Amino acid sequence: MEKTDLEFVDRIFQESVPYSRSLELTHRCNLACRHCYQFSPGDRSELGTGQWMKVMQELASAGCLFLAFTGGEPLLREDLPELIRAAAAMRYAITLQTNAVLLGEADARMLGDMPTVRVDVSVYGARPETHDRLTGMRGSFAATRRALELLRENGVPVLLKVTVGDFNFGEIEDIALMADGLGVKAVFSSLIFPRNDRDAAPTSLRLEDAELE
Repeated sequence: MEKTDLEFVDRIFQESVPYSRSLELTHRCNLACRHCYQFSPGDRSELGTGQWMKVMQELASAGCLFLAFTGGEPLLREDLPELIRAAAAMRYAITLQTNAVLLGEADARMLGDMPTVRVDVSVYGARPETHDRLTGMRGSFAATRRALELLRENGVPVLLKVTVGDFNFGEIEDIALMADGLGVKAVFSSLIFPRNDRDAAPTSLRLEDAELE
C-alpha cells in the first residue's frame, strides 16, 4: 500500500471512524431463501424516511464514506430511490444489496444516474431450477437475469454475490462463466450462518470439509 493509504487506514482505526456501514432497511423480503439468516420478527415496524435520513447525516458527520443498503429486500421500500439520491448527495460510495427480482427499468435508469452506486446481486445457481429451488420462488432466476441485463444496459456497476453450499457446489464454474458472459465480477462465499432467531436450519446446507478443501 502507498504511504498515504496506510496513514488513512491508521487514522480510521486510531480515531474509531465508522468509515463503512450497512443500513438494514427492512426485514421484509419477496423471497424465502433456505439459507438466509434473516427472520421476520413479530414487530414489523421500520424506521421512516426521515429517520434514515438523520442516520445517514449523522454517519456522514462521523466520517462514514461507504454505505450499503440491505435488508431483507431493500427494493420493497418505496422510498429507496429517495434514500439513494440523498446518500449520493452526501457523497457516499453506495452499494445496493438485492436479489434484483423486483428491479425494473425505472430503477435501473435511476441507478445509472448515480455515479457512486454499485449493485450487488445475489445469484445461487447457473440453472433456473437450482436458483429457484433455493429462493422458493419459481421464475426468480429469470427475473434476476433480466435485472442484470437492465443494469448492464444502464451502465450500472454490478457484482454477483454467490453463497456456495451443497445446493450449488457443482455449478461454481458455470456461475463464474455466467458472470464473465455478463461482463461482471463474482465473489463466492461458503459462509452460511444460523438465523438471527437462533434456528440452525440453514447450517444443514453448508459444504462438507472435503468440498471446502
